[in-house]
Amino acid sequence: MEVLISIGILSIGLASVLALIPAGGNEARRALIADRKAALAANALSDAIHYGILDTSNWSAVPTAPYAIAIDPIGAAAFPVNVSPIVLSGLNATVAPGVFLGADDLAYEQPNDLDQPAVPVYSGGARPSTGAFSWLATLLPAGSTTTDMYRLSVVTFHLRPVPPTIPGPFSVTGVTRSVQLTSGLPLTTDDFRETFTRGSPVLLWAPAFTPVWRTIVAPLPQTTGTVVTGAELMLDADVPFNPTMVYVYPGAVGIAEKLLTLEGMSPWSL
Repeated sequence: MEVLISIGILSIGLASVLALIPAGGNEARRALIADRKAALAANALSDAIHYGILDTSNWSAVPTAPYAIAIDPIGAAAFPVNVSPIVLSGLNATVAPGVFLGADDLAYEQPNDLDQPAVPVYSGGARPSTGAFSWLATLLPAGSTTTDMYRLSVVTFHLRPVPPTIPGPFSVTGVTRSVQLTSGLPLTTDDFRETFTRGSPVLLWAPAFTPVWRTIVAPLPQTTGTVVTGAELMLDADVPFNPTMVYVYPGAVGIAEKLLTLEGMSPWSL
């Protein structure tokens, strides 16, 4: 009897340990994504400035000031009507993927024996990346329409689907930090989870207002069986207007923003 009781206790303990293995792997994956997206966002902010996003002479089209532009050569995502998608000079279809794909996720080869460590991959003497991370950028006015300050936003992606397969944009109503979806439903619960992911940046817009980026803190679906018939999105910060549309970008995992001014002529300009 004592042996049987001991075996039962041991079985419960082993089952608990086995249950922790996939949970630990998932947490390790999330930690890796968080680390890579932070590095990519910082690098992408510098790259965007380096490649001339602050110089209007590098834009394929110059809209009416105050400028509101978006640069997304890989995904060609949809943006509000008052945001003009542009192309930077020199970043053609051949060059752009090398700039807008992150190079921080180095490639490794996993041996058949899972007890052995992963082996670094080399190509031509260099370490290639997996290409799992990418980014897009927007440059939007900060504050009133008379200011010369702009907000450069870099949205980072992990395993971004191109082209996106999730419907949108979605009509919403709401104020401050909460919006209610009023269109695009019903969705299956799986599609809803893929579309409105916790921690994912979304772009909120209303006519006559400059769009703003916010991050989803908590997606709150109202379900009937396996179908989402209503939903509320809790955001990380107040929205300075009553939004009517929310633009979602599948695969987005983070955002970095910086206030700056556009480049102009100076006594040292050639």
